[in-house]
Amino acid sequence: MKEKFIKHYMRMAKFVGEDCNSCYSRKIGVVIVDPRANKVLGTGYNSPPRGVPHNDDPGYLEYVVWPQLKDEEKAKAVGCEGAGPPCPVSDCVMMNDFVKKYGNTRICPRKAIGAPSGARLELCSCAHAETNAIVNASNDLYGAEMFCWCGCPCVECTKLIINSGIKKVYIIDWGRDYSFGSRFLFSKAGVEVIEYLPDYYLSTA
Repeated sequence: MKEKFIKHYMRMAKFVGEDCNSCYSRKIGVVIVDPRANKVLGTGYNSPPRGVPHNDDPGYLEYVVWPQLKDEEKAKAVGCEGAGPPCPVSDCVMMNDFVKKYGNTRICPRKAIGAPSGARLELCSCAHAETNAIVNASNDLYGAEMFCWCGCPCVECTKLIINSGIKKVYIIDWGRDYSFGSRFLFSKAGVEVIEYLPDYYLSTA
């Protein structure tokens, strides 16, 4: 694919992520292209599946997030860390405080516990942009190319990308990966990963 189209589709992925993205954490956008026809096959951004609430929904916080938290994460989230384990209030009281503190706040619960980028993804109700782009695709994706306005995809998205038949993935060089194993899986599956600094994609030269 010509350089001008590589930049064009990555800028499009950036626009999709920033314009439509409902994720409370990161503005990730993805565009999938048929390189032979120079045609967009699908786009995606981080968002919950259809009909599923965001991860700051009180019910989601109570029934999905809270039961998965470790004791130290619970203490950090409700502000009783340093009191010594266990926290001097009951789990039920802590849970109610947690839901009251973070419910309908547009704050990702992963941030509430101080999880680093790429960690504790199981607490989030969002499907990743890569997954949504594949699901939304209008054609078979064998031989397609994916443009990700993000770093190297997580392992779960990587598995889906490989099985979809996509053969080339363009990503942003952000200096580090958020998931272990993705590049290994891509290399074994014969999927080419190409990365440049953001300025390369954004330049019109």
